[in-house]
Amino acid sequence: QQFQPGQILNPTPESSSMDSITSLEFSVDGKSILTSFGLTILIGVIGALYPILGALKMQPAQALRYE
Repeated sequence: QQFQPGQILNPTPESSSMDSITSLEFSVDGKSILTSFGLTILIGVIGALYPILGALKMQPAQALRYE
């Protein structure tokens, strides 16, 4: 079977109706919430490390100097 570009958005013919989209059920458990919260914190800490390490190498007077 050959791949068609429309299969990405509409992989099966029966998913073309709005009823199939609105009838989808999902649930979120506590583990998913804690995992996403933990990953958010971890990414924030990792993203803040580069500026923190740069600031540690500066003298306070140099960091506050107005140019």
